[in-house]
Amino acid sequence: VNYKKLLLRSSITLACIIAASTTVRGADYVWIEAESAVDKFEHANEWYDPVDRQTSLSGNDWWHSFDEPSMDSGYVVCPFGIPSTGKYQLWIRLNLSSTGYRYAIDEAELVELPVKQWRDEDREHRETLEHERRVFDETFVSHDGSNRHMLAWIKCEQLELARGDHRLHIAVKPGADNKGFAAVDCFVLAAERFDFRPRMFYKP
Repeated sequence: VNYKKLLLRSSITLACIIAASTTVRGADYVWIEAESAVDKFEHANEWYDPVDRQTSLSGNDWWHSFDEPSMDSGYVVCPFGIPSTGKYQLWIRLNLSSTGYRYAIDEAELVELPVKQWRDEDREHRETLEHERRVFDETFVSHDGSNRHMLAWIKCEQLELARGDHRLHIAVKPGADNKGFAAVDCFVLAAERFDFRPRMFYKP
């Protein structure tokens, strides 16, 4: 028996299996870093900017904006590609310490992302089995140990998307005093067949 040939064949087979698994997993979800967008508008702020980037954020950064009443609202437009036509669940990892968010897919009009409403409903129905939970994996991420920032994964609606290029548009929703602040770490489009389980900034 030529053990060297057997070992070589086994190694090649294993490599093919790993490659095939990687390809399938890659088609199961699309992961996009919000800070990587080219089309974005943001305002810095000494209170809102600090965050533990190395241990809390995917890609070690995020998109964020703190808008004073006299400023235009911050926004980010993130392009992404869909590998095959089908249904995809939108998940967004964002800062709960925010005045609010508006979002849209492709050319749709911006609408409010009702994070506070969903969070309240989750708390109210936490013992109801039929309730569809919306807010997951709440995590403090402030650099100084304070509760200034808390990130969470938000389960948005399921989308029907064609294969090809798309974009996610997120904008700051101002508060009652016309100040606005918001931050997004990343987002995921999970194929219908894929059970995405949010866990901080770790990819599946």
